[in-house]
Amino acid sequence: MKLIRYRGPRATIQAPDGSYFLGFDADGLHLRIAATLSKDPFMLQSLVKYDETKDPFWKPHIQNASALFQVTPEEAIGWMKQEAPQYTFAKSFIYLILNGGDVPALKNAAVSAGLVMDEKKVKKLLDTWLERAIIFKKWREGLVAEVRKTGVLTLISGRRRRFYGARWDKGEWKLSYDVIKEIYNLPLLGTEVDFMNPRFRAVWDLTQGTEWRLFYHGHDGGMLEGPIDNRLQFSKALLYALPEEETLAPGIILRVPFALKGGTNWAAMGGVE
Repeated sequence: MKLIRYRGPRATIQAPDGSYFLGFDADGLHLRIAATLSKDPFMLQSLVKYDETKDPFWKPHIQNASALFQVTPEEAIGWMKQEAPQYTFAKSFIYLILNGGDVPALKNAAVSAGLVMDEKKVKKLLDTWLERAIIFKKWREGLVAEVRKTGVLTLISGRRRRFYGARWDKGEWKLSYDVIKEIYNLPLLGTEVDFMNPRFRAVWDLTQGTEWRLFYHGHDGGMLEGPIDNRLQFSKALLYALPEEETLAPGIILRVPFALKGGTNWAAMGGVE
């Protein structure tokens, strides 16, 4: 008999006999929010095409690796298959840059991925990517300009935040690097809450009167426990309760597909079978 070893803290979470875990996750939530709000063609095209075709050519990490290192998507696909450091870095890069990661943080990610790079080379990669995602770059510059003028950032949902780390001086608000990171984060986190909270409520409502229980949720997904014999039927109802589209404002529609995983041990969740 083959012995399977699960490692890490999640390996300690085991479903009771007769029970099953169902996990749900919003795919690439922050990337999709940033692409939708900025209306950047490079970012949006990759997401739309990949959702439609599942062709690895359009996979966002492939497109980002291609843009970063100025290679063809086909070459980047080869990196993906080889688990090359360039592809590993491209996966880390997008989430670091979305959340305001600076050149030193990107350099650390490059070194962790196995690349030999100094900050000058990393800065060149960043500038190359921003040339492709120029509308995204201008959108974020607009966010910063709004706060420099008013000290406040207001999202299209009406959420607004004052940045208390900003300092008024000579007719404008002066912003530290930490404040600029907070400005970059606000549209992602605020829109995430607007998108996910109704869906968490819908999942909780779905469990009422059933043996399924929502026992964990993070910022972009959660996990339920229920009877293993009912897993397939309930998984279909769960997906139905998680609509992919949300109208953020007239003409601005955020689309975020959800993926389900299932299993009896949290460390070994896979396709629902």
